[in-house]
Amino acid sequence: MNNYDKKYDRVSKVLIQTYDKEIIEYLLNIQVNSISSVDREINLPEKHLDSTFNINDEYIINIEFQTEYDENIEQRLLLYRCLLKYKYNKPVKSVIIYLKESSNIKYEYSEDDQIKFKFDVVKIWELNLNKILEEKILCLIPFMPIIKNEPELIKSAYNIIIDSEVEKEVKENLLNCMLVFSTLMYKKEVIKNMIAPIEQFKKTEFFQELVQELAHDLAQELSHDLVEQGKIEGKIEGKIEGEQIGIVKGEKD
Repeated sequence: MNNYDKKYDRVSKVLIQTYDKEIIEYLLNIQVNSISSVDREINLPEKHLDSTFNINDEYIINIEFQTEYDENIEQRLLLYRCLLKYKYNKPVKSVIIYLKESSNIKYEYSEDDQIKFKFDVVKIWELNLNKILEEKILCLIPFMPIIKNEPELIKSAYNIIIDSEVEKEVKENLLNCMLVFSTLMYKKEVIKNMIAPIEQFKKTEFFQELVQELAHDLAQELSHDLVEQGKIEGKIEGKIEGEQIGIVKGEKD
């Protein structure tokens, strides 16, 4: 997995760890009476599964997020399933959640002359956007930029998240997930212009990374006679203010 995919993998895990019951019930149509995370380590070097849960103390569900189709995903799911079955001695349900549309996603099973292995596939872009908006299904709001390619959806999603009654930290996590998913559809320059007037975005991880990238790019452009710390910071601050992204400069080290 490259760094590009790791970013989406990370925020997907944050989202499902925050709303495990809600996401599983909605996306997989499963009645969840009780749910608990289980150890994601399996007997493979440096390998952790994306998200693994004990559902109703009846079976294990393994959910893997994919940005795009991977020709080895079926074999990996089968391997994970066998190891989880051995470790917990419970039935195992395998699920792939695809974040980005692809024509290569064709199968929900894998087989050879001795084994046939079935798994569930969820395509985020096929979710019912109107239902999510009308019912304000908070756990799915961050996926809105993937479901439909309309920049204005980011502001609509923002309003739903901000008006919700969840804790401030949860709101910031939801905003960050939504912004990261937005990069699957839009360039960062477009996203920056859309979020410019929104103060609450400034604390998100995405926004901080955007600031760092701007600072890095500008520093690369400076000639050697401007490398003094004070001059660089002044140039960076002026660049950011000039682009009107509303950054409040944090405390200096």
